[in-house]
Amino acid sequence: GIDLLGILRAMLRNFLARRIIQGGSTITQQLVRNTLLTPDRSFARKLAEITLALKIERHYSKKEILFLYGQSVYLGNGIRGFPAASKAIYRKPIQSINRDQACGLIGLLRQPSITYPSKNLTRYLDRQALLASLIGRENPLKKEHRDTLRLSLQPPNPIPIFDFQKHRWANIARTLTRDIFSDEKSLYVKRLGLTIDEPLQRIVDDVLKDVSLDKKVAQVAAVIVSNRTADILAESAWGEGCDLAFSPTFYGNLQPGSTFKTFAYIAALEAGLGNDLLLESQPFESSFIKNRNGHIWRVKNYADNYRGLLTLDQALQYSDNTAFARLAEMINVDHLRSTYSKFGLCDKALITPAIVLGGSSRGISLLSLISAYAAIARNGSFIQPRFIRYLQYSDGSITYLPPSCDATLLIQDSAILGLLKAALRQAGQVISAAPFSGKTGTTKKGSIFVGYNDEVSIAIWLGYRNVQSEYAKKAISAVKTVERIIQKALGYRRDLFTI
Repeated sequence: GIDLLGILRAMLRNFLARRIIQGGSTITQQLVRNTLLTPDRSFARKLAEITLALKIERHYSKKEILFLYGQSVYLGNGIRGFPAASKAIYRKPIQSINRDQACGLIGLLRQPSITYPSKNLTRYLDRQALLASLIGRENPLKKEHRDTLRLSLQPPNPIPIFDFQKHRWANIARTLTRDIFSDEKSLYVKRLGLTIDEPLQRIVDDVLKDVSLDKKVAQVAAVIVSNRTADILAESAWGEGCDLAFSPTFYGNLQPGSTFKTFAYIAALEAGLGNDLLLESQPFESSFIKNRNGHIWRVKNYADNYRGLLTLDQALQYSDNTAFARLAEMINVDHLRSTYSKFGLCDKALITPAIVLGGSSRGISLLSLISAYAAIARNGSFIQPRFIRYLQYSDGSITYLPPSCDATLLIQDSAILGLLKAALRQAGQVISAAPFSGKTGTTKKGSIFVGYNDEVSIAIWLGYRNVQSEYAKKAISAVKTVERIIQKALGYRRDLFTI
């Protein structure tokens, strides 16, 4: 797990250079650094790295360590792991690539930031040829191979920034480019490459357009994000059969409803409460929590449906308001604020115990909500979703915008993560052909679902024209809309929507 001679050699070179220029790390140490520690360079971090590497060597085989390393190693352009690199570079799963293509991916291990093909295609292909020759293969890189790879790396479908078919996307792009660059430089951005998966986008648009024609529905919006790359694959918003210029995904102030209960569940487990904690499902009147107007906080269940004693897992599955209101009394409000705030769901100063039921004075965008659930899908790791892949300027130069690779680990305890994922599997199944973990939410004039599988996260919001009776079954809801999208998408991208 460690190379003592390598460490001593690195220490000597660092001493002579009077700065850290070499680490002497083995693959096991790099795995520890990639998955368990921060990348900062210090003696204390190095000592922790060595200690953990030795422990991993005692519990895992070399084959298992190499597999985990291959899933987490940084390979350039914001990509971690060989499976993600295979999809990004060769547009196919890693199981489908040949040995020569595998040599190209392995070549990224050395200086990935400058060897990635979109940065330096010649360097990438030279490394690929070198590794192929080292394992006794003839150089496979004939002209047609180079041309094929070069074509696959071209920015897909660049769109003039002021010539979008969707005005909503133009508005989003203007805002995002202003945030990324100074106003002066953004004036010279002429074309964009979006992360949108066009066939999937068409499917979502078709479903949402049809839903928006229902007389009960005022607006409907959806967003789908890749869990592996953080790319926004589809973003759609419709009202009365028309494509909307306003994006609830980026700028909405939507009421999240019971989708917020997931994070109260996390706060409870982090506070030491168990998932088998018993909570009463009966009308609730708090003994000390007050509303904003100073009145006693009273809570009832949707349609006055009560179930007696429930475990915390069952309370999440049934989305029981009164059980979660009782839970709010058991958790320190500062801890609630910390949990919701770290997932980027609310302004910390505005969080009250009512947050466990989705009480949000300012509302929330679909993007913020799906980002929080995608972090759960990524085993507690948060990455900001990406909408723009690259920008092309008037002089023809291109700037690529990789997704943030500085993932923040929001759920530290693997036991909590395991319990949470198990509970969301029970709460969020959509259709048998494509089960999604997740959570529904219902408000007086809205229906929402947000969930995930291994590949993608999806969020849907329906805004109704009038207040809906809580006792009436809704023919159109967020869950039914998700089902329609998935059923249509299965024929196009089974790799995204099936187990």
